[in-house]
Amino acid sequence: MAKKSAKISVKKISVTVITLLAVIVNCYLIYTIYLLNGIENKGRYLLMGLLLSIDLLLIDECLKFVRFKRKARYYTIFSAFSFIYIIISMSIGFYINKVYSSIDNVSKNYEVYSTSLVTLNDSSINSISDVKKLKIGIIEDTSSIDGYIISKEIIDENSLNDNELVNYSGFATMLSDLYDKNIDAIFISSGYTSMFSSIEKFTNISTETKVITSKDKKVKKDEVVSTKKLTEPFSILLMGVDSEKDGLDSSVASNGDSLIVVTFNPSTSNITMLSIPRDSYVPIMCFKDHYENKITHAAWNGTDCMIDTIENFLNVPIDYYVKINFKGVVGLVDALGGITANVPVDMCVGNSDRKIPICLKKGVQHLNGEQALVLSRDRHSQAGGDLDREQNQQAVIKAILDKVKNIRNIDQITDILNSISRNIDTNFSTDQILSFYNIGKELLLTSGDFKINSLLLQGNGQMIYDENMGLVLWDYILNEKSIESVSKEMRYNLNLEKPILVKEFSYSIDEPYVSTKTGSEYTEPTYYSLLPDFSTYSQSQAKKWLESRGYTISFVTKESEYDTGTIIGQSIPAHKRLDKITNKNITLTISSKIKAVKKDEKVKDDDTKKDNEKNADD
Repeated sequence: MAKKSAKISVKKISVTVITLLAVIVNCYLIYTIYLLNGIENKGRYLLMGLLLSIDLLLIDECLKFVRFKRKARYYTIFSAFSFIYIIISMSIGFYINKVYSSIDNVSKNYEVYSTSLVTLNDSSINSISDVKKLKIGIIEDTSSIDGYIISKEIIDENSLNDNELVNYSGFATMLSDLYDKNIDAIFISSGYTSMFSSIEKFTNISTETKVITSKDKKVKKDEVVSTKKLTEPFSILLMGVDSEKDGLDSSVASNGDSLIVVTFNPSTSNITMLSIPRDSYVPIMCFKDHYENKITHAAWNGTDCMIDTIENFLNVPIDYYVKINFKGVVGLVDALGGITANVPVDMCVGNSDRKIPICLKKGVQHLNGEQALVLSRDRHSQAGGDLDREQNQQAVIKAILDKVKNIRNIDQITDILNSISRNIDTNFSTDQILSFYNIGKELLLTSGDFKINSLLLQGNGQMIYDENMGLVLWDYILNEKSIESVSKEMRYNLNLEKPILVKEFSYSIDEPYVSTKTGSEYTEPTYYSLLPDFSTYSQSQAKKWLESRGYTISFVTKESEYDTGTIIGQSIPAHKRLDKITNKNITLTISSKIKAVKKDEKVKDDDTKKDNEKNADD
């Protein structure tokens, strides 16, 4: 009897342990299902209720087994059922948690700022111990994390207080002064090489400068995540940055090379997609006095600056952003198994590391991640330059959407999310990302397709003096009517404005109807009035031009290799906007004598002079 009782006790204990384990695993499963907020809520709640009922049933049966005598066959059946239940619950819970964790990793709650102490490559400064009694540039804004706060931490940690700090309002001016050797070193965002390498003066910045020391700082995000429901119309800024590093955080300074504003109306499945040219000349909201600059440079001051800038000139609210770098694009496309897209011309661009060139032939073809990046980046092989690149980027996005909407495999979803999580940043919360499930389901139940309306910003190029850099840069001047047109189209899709009904419509039966992109119909160029380069003017021409516009002129002489009387300098830079000139006192520097001139060196272009005389008369 004692042996029999012992056996019964062992069985009762094992049943209790099995039941307890099953309940714990089942509670874990219920928790993971609960995390999937917004997905099939009614079904989720019913399932959680069913699982709780099973838990209660298991507990009840366990208590009955402990309290009452049961047959051995019952023990076997109960144990087998419990083990199977445990395995199934653990597997499902594991997969759900795997998906949730992958999504959660995409939505970061921190930012990483990085600052480097940089000097010219030919400098005698080679280590932190050499940084003594130098002039060092620093951002004057004490709230700037990568410009001031980390810089001061580097100074304190390395006892650099015996150096003279020179304050600057922006990185560009500071870098320019370093190149001109007005200062010895600078504190600058660690992404400075990608930020400035596209500017002519700094083309070889990676070899012309060297980093003495660097420091990173992880900072918790202080931003408010948008609470707009994805059942309502919403907008997304897709920002591709020129960072080739493996890893991306929202505040790492870089250029915003690809800027696409997408609006989505869930009730109509209508999408508008607008590519903003990277050189668009617009007010940068985080720059001093909101002065105009290339919009790509807004990314120097982080994502918030870019969003504020776009909202200002487009008059369209940006609800969400998704920022991705080179590695992120490659990882996303590869995880999708590649995309099919049309390559309009033969092209070659460096890979995601900017080391190995990758070439594509013209034609429709299947592209892997690196090849898709080439199509998205190339602008030099195409007649339309950056405008053609924008069209290619939209084509890549459309191809990606076509692949995404056909995903049916959980493992593929997690593979995609894991492949891009390090190289993507967004202000979508995890729950908001999950809610895209409902959008996809609605599409499948209705038309099963997106209606994408591509928009276009018209404009024209102009060389304008950039005071922040002290350089003349090529800028893209946007047509105001084109801005207004695309703005209205996006606002219509967001239900912020009601479209005006056009009652009349006509076309010729002799010509096929061709639809035009919204914004493309306004082609009239816009130019700013600029101060001329007086080195191509005679003194009389320059005097006439300036006096007719109310300038006070003074002349100074300087020995040079040019003919006596040649204008060789001006106190107000050439190509500066006239409306930005507040002091109309200008000094022209005149060559005082001739030095030896090489035969092959042309001093003056007579035809240019004649043209300038005509322009001065006009």
